[in-house]
Amino acid sequence: MRQRPAQSNATLIEFKRIFQTLNTITMGCCHSGVKGVSGSIRPLSLFTVLTALGSAGGHLVDFGCGFGRVLLAALATGFRGSTGWEFVENESQRVAFESTKAKLHAYSDATWIGEDILTLEPTLELCGQVTSAYAFWVGFPKPVQLRILEICRSEFTNICSVAVFLDRKWPKPERGDWDTILFL
Repeated sequence: MRQRPAQSNATLIEFKRIFQTLNTITMGCCHSGVKGVSGSIRPLSLFTVLTALGSAGGHLVDFGCGFGRVLLAALATGFRGSTGWEFVENESQRVAFESTKAKLHAYSDATWIGEDILTLEPTLELCGQVTSAYAFWVGFPKPVQLRILEICRSEFTNICSVAVFLDRKWPKPERGDWDTILFL
């Protein structure tokens, strides 16, 4: 079995601390009573995704950030900032996110914003700083998927690639959908 470098192990331990702290703050209710589709990702999987994105001191945006796990983990990975958007109706998620940040005594450069992705107009202060985007794509309606891709290809970001992760439990996109997504 291949061993991870010590820095990777330390980062993965920090990911687990983030997940455990959030779980404690929400009393294990990280996915109940909120609008939208609640996606979840385990610490090792998130570590793999964020490592593949390569932080290089960049700024990560998370579309549909939920409780902000990815925002906090991105900073632990080496991103200098992270911003996430979630339905404004899910204010309880923002409260849990802010409480987790306070309990961890870190991650002041992570920001949770309550705004619908379909009406999202990224702020000028982030313009050109965004290097990576994350979205737990599973269950997003097609208009939301297309809006995310529009933002990713705009002058707002310096993103060079977009990865789409699909899950077996959700239907695959129709043939014509891929043409629209790939050539936006």
